[in-house]
Amino acid sequence: MNSKKNSSLFSRIKNIFRRFSWQKLKRFLQMQISSRKQSTLNIALSAGFGAFMSILPTWGYQILLSVTLAHFMKLNKFIVFLGTNISIPPTIPIILYISYITGGLFVDNPTTVSVDVISFEFVKNNFFQYIIGCIVFAVVLGIVTTLLIWWIVATKRKYRSSKKVIEDDTSVELR
Repeated sequence: MNSKKNSSLFSRIKNIFRRFSWQKLKRFLQMQISSRKQSTLNIALSAGFGAFMSILPTWGYQILLSVTLAHFMKLNKFIVFLGTNISIPPTIPIILYISYITGGLFVDNPTTVSVDVISFEFVKNNFFQYIIGCIVFAVVLGIVTTLLIWWIVATKRKYRSSKKVIEDDTSVELR
């Protein structure tokens, strides 16, 4: 009896992987990103909000917090999720450095950073500079990402609609 349950569980898992295909994944991604049901602005704001939340210092809670807020703001949660994945381990030192340098532009007594000087005491003494830089960098990156994605999606939709009109005109003439 127990082996029958195990084989049933195994066959269910096997069926899940059997139904998975790269074409279905590609279709799902295209449907989420380039859906006609969503406005260009909604898609752009979703990507920009994801990038913004990715830079904010909410370590460990970025995805959970951003998807939850996206739900209340009626943004595309999948695109927000993709946008929050900017802060992956290889990019974290770059993000920290840019945030720290950006914060130096807005504090009275900025400190420069070098690899030799970084210690816990250094971070503790200059934490305010980092937080200010993080917020400013997140806002700038969010705005730039929103504008860039809006332009890309609008251009792509305009190209598609003009291509469709041309195809419709040629099919009418051929009849």
